[in-house]
Amino acid sequence: MKNKQNKKRIFEILLIFGILLINFSLINAMGFSTAFDDSYPFVIAPGETKDMSVTLSSTDPLKVGVTLTSGSEIATISDTEYDLGVGEMIPVNLKIEIPDNVAEGTKYKISLLARDITPAGGTVSLAGEVGVSFTVLVQKPAPVEETPAPVEEEGISTIWWVLGIIVIIAIIAIIWFVVKNRKEE
Repeated sequence: MKNKQNKKRIFEILLIFGILLINFSLINAMGFSTAFDDSYPFVIAPGETKDMSVTLSSTDPLKVGVTLTSGSEIATISDTEYDLGVGEMIPVNLKIEIPDNVAEGTKYKISLLARDITPAGGTVSLAGEVGVSFTVLVQKPAPVEETPAPVEEEGISTIWWVLGIIVIIAIIAIIWFVVKNRKEE
C-alpha cells in the first residue's frame, strides 16, 4: 500500500515538473544594457550635444514602451515604442544636451524604464518593467597630447642589417660546400 502511494507521489511530482518545463517556452523577458554606470559615467563638456544609446533586448517578440524617468532636463529619447523580435537587441537612442552655463563636475542621473505593452496573448510575461540608470558627468575633455611621429634615423635600418647577415651566411655556406666537394674529388 505504501509503495503504491510513493509511486503515485513521484508521478504527481514528475507531472508538475513536466508541465512547468513545457510552459517555460511561454515566458517573455527583456532587459537593458549599457557601458555606463555610476563608476563609469558618460562624459560630456558644457555646451556640448552628444548622441548615445543603450541596448534593449528580449527573449521573445514584444512591443515595448520606453520612458525617460529622470534626466529629462538634459536628455531626450528618439523613439518611445519598439518592436523586439526573438533574441533581438536594438539601440534606444538618446540625445544628451548640456547648457553652456553648467559647471564642470556636475553630475546628472539618466534613468530609462521599459514596459511590456504587448497586447494580451497566450504567454505569461515576466518582462513587466525593466529599468536602467547611468550617470552623466559634465567635464571638459582632457587635452590630447600629440606625439610626433618617429623620425627615421639616417643610416642603415635593422632590416638591411638582417638581410646583409643572411647574405654573408649564404656566401660562406656556398664557399664551404664548394671547398668540401673539391676535396672529395
